[in-house]
Amino acid sequence: MEIPRFDRSASADEIAAGMAQAGCAIVERLVDPAQMDAARRQLAPWLDATPAGADAFAGRRTRRTGGLVARSPLCRDFVAHPLVLDVVGRVLAHATNFHLHLTQVIAIGPGEPGQLIHRDQWAFDFFPFRQATKCSATRSGR
Repeated sequence: MEIPRFDRSASADEIAAGMAQAGCAIVERLVDPAQMDAARRQLAPWLDATPAGADAFAGRRTRRTGGLVARSPLCRDFVAHPLVLDVVGRVLAHATNFHLHLTQVIAIGPGEPGQLIHRDQWAFDFFPFRQATKCSATRSGR
């Protein structure tokens, strides 16, 4: 199954429906490239200080920098984007509240193979996950 992709003009209903079907979705260029460049500048000191992964699964030439909400005002804006919150509200309409677990930049180094698509289910052993569906995505270098 392909991961559904949407333009930033898509409605929250359309994106939530895509997530319900595939378990995930991509909204292309939700924020302007200039905002992404500014966020990269805000995060540069932490990105530069992050070591590469310790094994093949993590990626020996891949760096993962977390805590973006604490480190970048723009990242705070990104997670509070009206479309993001609207989609989350629809996907989690059955919940009384929700909590953001992780914000992270994954910098995949040159020649590093893509990581298999997976769910970080082991971080939530108290939550019954549905059987994972197989999705495929392509790395586009964006």
